[in-house]
Amino acid sequence: MSRLSTFVGTFLVLSGSILLAWAESSAPAPAPPAGAITCSMIVQEMTPCLNFITKKEDKPSAACCQGAKQLNEQNKEQKDRQTTCGCLKTALQNIQEADPERINQLPQQCGLQVQLPKIDRDIDCSQNGID
Repeated sequence: MSRLSTFVGTFLVLSGSILLAWAESSAPAPAPPAGAITCSMIVQEMTPCLNFITKKEDKPSAACCQGAKQLNEQNKEQKDRQTTCGCLKTALQNIQEADPERINQLPQQCGLQVQLPKIDRDIDCSQNGID
């Protein structure tokens, strides 16, 4: 399988997993306020990071760091940070080859100061210093 096929497949699994998780929730989600971050925005910004997060590359690409930077700039409110945390947690739960440490290395690797706690598969995104 080519690298492009693997990347596209991983992206589709991530996107599908996130959408499936939302579709299975018992209550429909209200429309986000204007300017609020959404999981689809997070997926779009973080897709270039999949090869780094799944250990297929040793360093994040420039596109990955640019996406992480844009995501960081959009994470100013507590609700946005909770959304980001939840989306990344869902991605980790659904992409078994994803390494949580790689997500946590992105700020340092990309030269960013991020206002999120250490993300892992078990984090409670309503707690843990996301304020």
